[in-house]
Amino acid sequence: MVILQVGCNNCQDEVKDFVLAAQEKIEKFIVIDALPKSIDCARQVYSELGPKLIPITCAVGTASGIIPFYFPEAEEGSVHASASLEHVFQHRHEKVYAFYSPVVDLNNIIKSLGLSKIDRLYLDMEGWDVDTLLHLDFAAVEIPFIEFEYTHSDGSFTVGEKYSKLVEKLMSLGYGLAKSGEYNLRATK
Repeated sequence: MVILQVGCNNCQDEVKDFVLAAQEKIEKFIVIDALPKSIDCARQVYSELGPKLIPITCAVGTASGIIPFYFPEAEEGSVHASASLEHVFQHRHEKVYAFYSPVVDLNNIIKSLGLSKIDRLYLDMEGWDVDTLLHLDFAAVEIPFIEFEYTHSDGSFTVGEKYSKLVEKLMSLGYGLAKSGEYNLRATK
């Protein structure tokens, strides 16, 4: 089983519960986050996976380059860290810090890792999930399970046209859709 998680934060989520319960079945667990502190946390939390764990420190998006990445003061592993300054402010953080991070197109990451199938894809990209999935080349990789945060599809706390386009795209690809918690949508085949 190959699992890819983009946006791991402090690794205290249902992904952790699933990964630790299924670790014998896991071939690769790729965890990606722009925040070095979050990647350090993933290395510690998932240390039992040994070489099955592939931690990558970068932002993920629809193009490759260098971008400013923002996080609230004293929260270098914040759940609200984002490539969008507006997004961090919308979560009522008054002091925000930035650093420059490489951003890599998710299609390039998948291709570089030689993945033709990802059994489970988890995205929590604080405002970039829907754009990234709209850009994803589904013809290049089989993904039977996707969970992503949809509540910021068209801006912070805004669900709109981009969300509708993604739902239409996923349904045309044969996915069934169901809410998963308050903020996430799960797409399964």
